[in-house]
Amino acid sequence: MSVIRDQVIAKDFCCGPLQLTLRAQDADLYDKIAETLELYDLTWPAPRREVKILARRSHAPEPAAKGDFLRCARMLVDRASDGLSATTTTGACARAHFNGAGENWHITVPQSLVDQDKLEEIEDLLSLILTTGWRREGWTPIHAAAVVKDAACVVICAPTGGGKTTLTAALVRRGWQVLGDDKILLRMSDGQPIIAALLHTFNLHPQTRNWFPEVGDLEQLPRYSVHTEKRKVRVSS
Repeated sequence: MSVIRDQVIAKDFCCGPLQLTLRAQDADLYDKIAETLELYDLTWPAPRREVKILARRSHAPEPAAKGDFLRCARMLVDRASDGLSATTTTGACARAHFNGAGENWHITVPQSLVDQDKLEEIEDLLSLILTTGWRREGWTPIHAAAVVKDAACVVICAPTGGGKTTLTAALVRRGWQVLGDDKILLRMSDGQPIIAALLHTFNLHPQTRNWFPEVGDLEQLPRYSVHTEKRKVRVSS
């Protein structure tokens, strides 16, 4: 449950092995961040790593990072002495302080982006925050699908648009169960791989209906991301 104290909106999320606390000084920022975190709000048994996020507006874009740690299309990341510092192409920023128990992140978003409702790049910052926490907890996130049946598990790896979801849907039709459709976590234990689920949604493109009419009309369902036409369908359905 979210609560408001002194104009600060707060909520806890369990993102697999992470116990994440979000505090935002702005309802628009809170809604956008919570929308993304809810995709991964899947409770695992304790103990969980503590990750804290404080989000606020800024008067101007932050200076761009150099990208000496990570470079991608919409974000540059630098390694700091005690954490990470990241900026997006529009000047949103996330800075982390690491400690033994977890991470403290501060997200700042230029006022102009909030006014124009252009908050898409917050998703990239949250991806960095989650991935960092999972890795520091000993898990490797994989952009892949996974299905299980009896004693078998199949991991389906492909780039975006490569057909992971379509193949997964075909296997589900044949009696397989979905473990994960887009993001799974992997670690080794005593020489054996362990694969764990993160998402509880099955992300289907509306055109999936051309091959699997039983999914019905997906157009009215919420999008998985602003960067895709895929819709969020609960795995249980």
